[in-house]
Amino acid sequence: MNRTDRSVDVLIVGAGPAGLALATRLARAGAGRVEVLEREPDAGGMPRHLHHGGFGRPPRPWLRGPEYARGSVRAALAAGAALRTGVTATGWGGPLALETTGPAGLERIAARAVVLATGARERPRSARLVPGSRPQGVLTTGELLQSVHRYGLPVGRRAVVVGAEPVARHAVATLRRAGTEVVAMVTEQPRATAVPGIPLLTATTVGELRGRGRLTGVAVRHRDGRSGVLACDTVVFTGDWI
Repeated sequence: MNRTDRSVDVLIVGAGPAGLALATRLARAGAGRVEVLEREPDAGGMPRHLHHGGFGRPPRPWLRGPEYARGSVRAALAAGAALRTGVTATGWGGPLALETTGPAGLERIAARAVVLATGARERPRSARLVPGSRPQGVLTTGELLQSVHRYGLPVGRRAVVVGAEPVARHAVATLRRAGTEVVAMVTEQPRATAVPGIPLLTATTVGELRGRGRLTGVAVRHRDGRSGVLACDTVVFTGDWI
């Protein structure tokens, strides 16, 4: 397949909140042609799937995630930035150039400045080195939110949430909305804020995932040596950002 070579002034990889905010300000400041690449079919980043409030900043009213994402996209386009979705940066094509693939085919895009705004990711089970089998029903919060809010997929009947940060509480709310019982929240921290009605196991680590085909339980171990198995068919790993 032939490759197309072209150039822009600023090339931003990632059309989440950071990439869109940067593109808006640079385009308004007259930085030339500002182009944003997004591998997803829609721009806006994770807020597209976060249906709780709290986005934005005073004095504007707090927004829900999808509304905030749509506003960020509109602002970037109104400022004059170019936004291309379904385009993946596959590698460096030079000191200030990226090789990409997308609907237009293969491209090499050179720029005066390249900004990587690829966001934060929750550390998945594999990166946390949690041993055990590899059954279905093992998710991060991001995967949970997309399953429920974007695709409307069933999650499971009983879930364990690993973590107790605010993102873990959002995971609990999403699970409840999907009709899933949350049997426990597990955190290595010695203390954390509990969610009413859900047992909170502090100073506790996940030692093993069990189940063939579908998750059947999560083995946990307290810092004082006590251990046990939480029966569940879903586990959500939250936080621990990369």
